[in-house]
Amino acid sequence: MESLSRGFKGLVAFNHPLAPHTSYGVGGPARIYAEPADLEEMLRSLSFAEKEGLALFVIGKGSNLLVSDRGFPGMVLNLSRCCGKLEKEGKRISVGAGYSLDDLTAFCARESLGGIEMLAGIPGLDLTLTTNGSFLNRKAHALKAAGLQRITVSLDSLDDAVFKAMNEVDFPVTKVLEGMEAAARVGLGPIKVNMVVKRDLNDSSILPMARFFR
Repeated sequence: MESLSRGFKGLVAFNHPLAPHTSYGVGGPARIYAEPADLEEMLRSLSFAEKEGLALFVIGKGSNLLVSDRGFPGMVLNLSRCCGKLEKEGKRISVGAGYSLDDLTAFCARESLGGIEMLAGIPGLDLTLTTNGSFLNRKAHALKAAGLQRITVSLDSLDDAVFKAMNEVDFPVTKVLEGMEAAARVGLGPIKVNMVVKRDLNDSSILPMARFFR
């Protein structure tokens, strides 16, 4: 394995546990685990496996991948680092192995692109989006249609002046609340609200926020 790991910018490991690389969180070790940083290292890993006569198993994000507790006796090649990229050309997008489905769904919704709605039905996926809520009133339906299941809204105060000072935005709190209502109407829920508290800036907003959203 030394010939593979020498100068390897990505990750190469021996008897590497696979559980952290699957959505189920289970699985024994791979005899050799390779996570190349670029396409050159991917080709190098493939050549190494062929030369050594290793069984090869290729994974991306590991969604719905069930691995035996005995692990895998050959090489597991994870492409998420070297291939997990998205490219857009007009209305067509190309997505590499290992690209996050959450990110893909959110991107398509922002770009008003359809065709991946079936991803919402894949068992084990919980597609979520964290947002400041500024576009929800216009995009909630598109987000739901694209497969998004729920949202988290960042809102640090119900007071416009404090909200704008905290986030450096030029829209009022009512726009965020209207967006949350639109999201709830199309079934993007339960909606979670995140509040960042800064002393002497929005700490007086804690109780009003708690009362409003309880």
